[in-house]
Amino acid sequence: MFSKNTKYSFKLIFLSLALFSIFRLATLIIAFKNPLVLPLQDIAKAFYIGLRYDINILMYPLILLVVISHLPWVGVERNRFTRGLVQACAIAVLSLASFSLLVDIENMRTTDERFFITDLAYLQDFRDSFEVMLSGFNLLPYILTWLILTVLLFALVRRMGRDLDSPAPKVSIPARIAGPLGLIILILVTGLSGFSVLRWGDAYFSKYKKLNELALNGPYVLYYSYRHIDSETKSGNASLGSGTGEEAAAVTRKLLADDQFSFVPSGESPIMRKLSGNSTYRPRNIILIIMESFSTNSIGAFGAKKSLSPFFDKLAAKGLLFTNFYANGHRTNKGLPAILMSYPDFTPGQGVMRSIAYRHKQFSSLADLFKKKGFFNYYVTGGRLDFDNQDGFMRKHGFDRLVGFTDFNIFTESEKKGSTWTLPDEVIFDHAHETFQELSSNNRQFLGVVLTLSNHRPYMLPAHFAQTGPDLSQEERAFLYSDWALEQFMAKAEKSGYSKNSIFVITADSGLPEDFLESEEHRKFHIPLLLYAPGLIEPGKNSTLGSQVDLMPTLLHLAGLQAPFESFGKSLLAKSDVRFAIAKKDITYHILRDGLYIKTDLMNNIPRVFDLEGAVPSKGNETREERTRRIIDESRMFVITAQNLVRQPAVSVTAK
Repeated sequence: MFSKNTKYSFKLIFLSLALFSIFRLATLIIAFKNPLVLPLQDIAKAFYIGLRYDINILMYPLILLVVISHLPWVGVERNRFTRGLVQACAIAVLSLASFSLLVDIENMRTTDERFFITDLAYLQDFRDSFEVMLSGFNLLPYILTWLILTVLLFALVRRMGRDLDSPAPKVSIPARIAGPLGLIILILVTGLSGFSVLRWGDAYFSKYKKLNELALNGPYVLYYSYRHIDSETKSGNASLGSGTGEEAAAVTRKLLADDQFSFVPSGESPIMRKLSGNSTYRPRNIILIIMESFSTNSIGAFGAKKSLSPFFDKLAAKGLLFTNFYANGHRTNKGLPAILMSYPDFTPGQGVMRSIAYRHKQFSSLADLFKKKGFFNYYVTGGRLDFDNQDGFMRKHGFDRLVGFTDFNIFTESEKKGSTWTLPDEVIFDHAHETFQELSSNNRQFLGVVLTLSNHRPYMLPAHFAQTGPDLSQEERAFLYSDWALEQFMAKAEKSGYSKNSIFVITADSGLPEDFLESEEHRKFHIPLLLYAPGLIEPGKNSTLGSQVDLMPTLLHLAGLQAPFESFGKSLLAKSDVRFAIAKKDITYHILRDGLYIKTDLMNNIPRVFDLEGAVPSKGNETREERTRRIIDESRMFVITAQNLVRQPAVSVTAK
């Protein structure tokens, strides 16, 4: 017979593990679109692996509660204060865990992934983040559910301790010792691997990526991601392994070499380059349209089964479509540095646009380079310019006019009103069109950047489009609306004078977080790149592998602009022996190169390697393992160079 202390401790352990398992079941039911099509054995294994993570995260508070509950003379069956302390601690731990797990349900439903520590950075822009959470992420129902759960947990924990007030039966000393000791050993045996051994990669057992996420544990992911990013931030490049800055720069120069640009000697940057030869400068306006979450998985021109982009599909046939183009990150604040200044933001934590450390470095940018040719640089978006520090970022990099949410006064026009945090795409496209017409009439050449937002949660569309396509989901309707708004803009542009002297560039800030097989997870970074300029650019398709950092050198190549610039990409129209794309999400790098897709943290986890369908590997006698190691080592050097350069003093490296 065990003591009441032991029985009560066992009840708390059982309640804790049951709570986590119930949440995992709720996540499966709510967050998965069709869980019944998944293999039953994979679902069972996800719950089994998940139990290990649950014990791993719970073992520290549980062991502490077991020890406190069994203190001599003041254990929970003898002392009301100890009992109250144990109950309060248990309720607090389980309530906080419940909140984290509730957040995970919604995050898994909308992004197919557990909530990551870097997601908390968006709470800094609380006004916009709160609006999005309130409208698009069911914030209030989840808060209400959490409060109800906390009350239920309070009642359950108190109820489990009711019999502690009754007279305690006599229990032998060996039984009193064996009870808590057995519980502690049981917890340690199942959770002994601890945080230093049990990694996120241990959950990746299935080809179904979302089931792997299900196996993970929300509080565990928060802790592990915080510890990883904290370590990466404090140790800097040392966390990426061996290799000096000079060695990394040499490898990076080798990766960036092509037949159109040559490196320029510079004490400030090892990757300063200039267009080779005596190319002729061809002045053209550049209209760069960055479509929110415009993923190829919904675009008919890329083979989507259900095309939500009828206009883009038609336009793609008239321009040069790059079919193997990828985002360098998963958020807008990663896409903008890559697109506008060819910098891949691989920095840990919140990134260069938000970080104060970013003040230490200024890279070349499209706006800076074309301003020296007399261009007027304009940027418009439907959101607030202070979100993600867009205003500071754009001003620092040469933009003359910034237009955002607060610059519009349309809220009396109910047919156009979208939401309180962003404007419908058609509104910002209209503003851009009017601005381009004005600049053109004044004979001003310009770089115009349009960042759309309607295809972003909470998908609040203008009234005239809100009910379009009753068979479509809200997400699908928003995608279709963005394409429609693009069509309206292009129709007006082609009737105007400025279109004949412009290069239209249509791409995306990032893809959509969809549920893919792990071997195809790179597809969530797959985005379109369309260059449209009748008379200048021949229509067709280009399958060259590239990413957002390659856009700036491609445009400089097209324009024939011979000015030294700093870039982590190369022209997609040039010849090069090496083509690759590297995207980073949270702590994971997604690398595409030489016929392989590699997932790795570049630090200490075992990489996951997949063959790309239809890809041709590089020539040579390497084994697959040797090729994998070479790609990872050279990618590590590329990342080290990117992180080294962003820490340099704040001087412009764009040559005068």
